[in-house]
Amino acid sequence: MILKFGVAIATAILTLSLVAGTSMAEELTQEAEQLKAALAQYPVQVTQQENSVTLASSADAMFPSGGWQIPSDAPLLNRMLPMLSQLKNTNIVVSGYTDNVPIGSQLQPTISDNLDLSAKRALSVANYLISHGVKPDLISAHAFGETRPVASNDTPEGRAKNRRIDITLIAMAAPSGARADEATKSLLKAMSDYMAGQKAVSFAFDTTLEIVTKDKQKLGLASSGTVLLNRPNKIRFTRHGGFADVEAVFDGKTLSLLGKNAIVYGQADVPGSIDHLVDELRDKIHRPVSGADLLMSDIYDQLMPEVTEAKDLGSGVIGGVECDHLAFRTKDVDWEIWIAQGARPYPCRYVVTSKLVEAAPQYSVQLRDFRTGSEVASDDFSFAVPANAKKIELSDLDVDELPKIFAVGGSK
Repeated sequence: MILKFGVAIATAILTLSLVAGTSMAEELTQEAEQLKAALAQYPVQVTQQENSVTLASSADAMFPSGGWQIPSDAPLLNRMLPMLSQLKNTNIVVSGYTDNVPIGSQLQPTISDNLDLSAKRALSVANYLISHGVKPDLISAHAFGETRPVASNDTPEGRAKNRRIDITLIAMAAPSGARADEATKSLLKAMSDYMAGQKAVSFAFDTTLEIVTKDKQKLGLASSGTVLLNRPNKIRFTRHGGFADVEAVFDGKTLSLLGKNAIVYGQADVPGSIDHLVDELRDKIHRPVSGADLLMSDIYDQLMPEVTEAKDLGSGVIGGVECDHLAFRTKDVDWEIWIAQGARPYPCRYVVTSKLVEAAPQYSVQLRDFRTGSEVASDDFSFAVPANAKKIELSDLDVDELPKIFAVGGSK
């Protein structure tokens, strides 16, 4: 069983969603009625939509403040067990959330942050269900910590609403058409929301840029690098390949770009966020950053507008990390992404295939040593000009992954 740890139930709202295709509508209604009857003595609100049924209930007594262990007897979960323990072809996905109150000193170092707290609570809930007869291979869980509030954290009432858990039952039979697309998109959206919620992020990466020669030989140009960012407006980026060795630093106001091979650098004033910087690099400075979609504050909105088809291809393993493998199609490109399963659904690999170029060359980036929060090394994002470095116009810096010996659309 792979636990996608997550689930902040702390004093909060407990939500159980049942998702199914149109052909299961009658079964869904029957299950909703059974759960409604079983939970009649509890303050549970049942809401049924076209393809889902949501049961929402206060769970203030489920955990002590800051606690993460389910007591030996949990009446609300017990009322659900008769139905959950009978499931055979339904995945049980648990997603949890907390408010934004920092972890108190009494919980440290056992609990590092709210994401860690929601993960431990998820495991506690999952273990409780398993120990009471629910099939372990059906259960997974996601932790989101404080990243997806449903109410303001400025009031006690709002914080109580944000401390919640979602339990989603999903039929294993793959839905068709638009419903399959929506299930796949929901995995991508969860990754996007998780990444948006991380203020400090660092990782190393390896890229391969494929090119196709005039005699139809496909070649791969490899490079490696690092990224360290602090949202919303600071980033340090390095990339070293066979044709370029570059470092870029952005402190929220100025972009500094260093070409280490030629010992030259350029600078430009680009005040604003990382999102704004990526747009300016592409549109005005004409230095688009390959794979920059993964740096944006809303990855989902960057990737999805032109998607015509989405598929969930099951599991894959990238660098020893088990991932959800998703594939998407647009008019001009196909792209795939592998998203880590578990409490940290970050992108492990991203591949873009051009359909407009003969032989369909690809660009791929694979992440490793992914870190967030306190794991990320401190950085003041200052730029130190190397001795003897010459300042030139930013547009004159040669930092491309595609070297000059290759001409786009040319004979070289």
